[in-house]
Amino acid sequence: MAKIQVRNFPDDVYARIAQAAADKERSIEGEVRYALMQAYPERQPATLSLRERWQRETAGRLQHLIAQLDTDGFWPRRTPGSVLLLARLIRHDTPAYLMDCLDGAAPLSFDAAQRLAADTGCSADWLVDGKGDMFPVHDLSHYHEFFQPERSGNYRFHLIRLGKEPGLKPLFCIRHNRADNSYAMGQVMGHFYLGEGMGSGGMGNLMRFLQYLKKHSWRLSLESYIWDEEDHETGGHHPCFYLDSEHLRESSWLEHMLTGSAPAWISGFSWHLDQLKNTPYGQREPAQDQPDEAKPAPEP
Repeated sequence: MAKIQVRNFPDDVYARIAQAAADKERSIEGEVRYALMQAYPERQPATLSLRERWQRETAGRLQHLIAQLDTDGFWPRRTPGSVLLLARLIRHDTPAYLMDCLDGAAPLSFDAAQRLAADTGCSADWLVDGKGDMFPVHDLSHYHEFFQPERSGNYRFHLIRLGKEPGLKPLFCIRHNRADNSYAMGQVMGHFYLGEGMGSGGMGNLMRFLQYLKKHSWRLSLESYIWDEEDHETGGHHPCFYLDSEHLRESSWLEHMLTGSAPAWISGFSWHLDQLKNTPYGQREPAQDQPDEAKPAPEP
């Protein structure tokens, strides 16, 4: 334990301490220790209201988001993690409001959380109450909703096999809308895998997914990759982290499978590959003729 040595201690104060110790049948050291403990009591933590606790927790998540965006390369050619830039993203005239939110001194509004989510790709629910992942990963069981979003744009789809070794590896997808530089992430969760041992049901689901891609290939800009790090969990990083990572390797596994060739990490798929090989690539539907009433009337 720590020791305290006091030099040039006043004699009259020492005498009063000695008298008090004798009166209470304590040693001088015990009396000094008791007096100091009374003079410097342990500080009790302040009791926070529900609102104050929520604001502080939200401030922590907001700080975490800014740091993660910086780490994941979200700010190319910009000031990393700039509060001013985020304030502009949520359309505030001054960064003061966002600074107050970061300090836990102001509540983060639902509107500001939604704007931050729309512009950075984070989850508004995670910002407001801490539920779910910082960056949402959609379940791609209904993959047509991911590959044919209702919102028009200039989309590129990055299909990533999470793992280079043989075995059941999930498919991870990143959708990048180059029109507004927005991103979305999705993962096939149990519907099928890219690998061996998933049974005839999984193989059939994989074949139907690949047939879907081939049928709609005329409208989909598709690129395939291998993530060479094993056992990686998604949801904690912005999509920029994956697309710029040294662990991401370009691979032609998608093109090979669509044309009937099996990658090294899958076998026993020959019957399905024959079906894929014989599935024609989709083509843009020809423009329909003008309706009769729009055609010029024949000359008499």
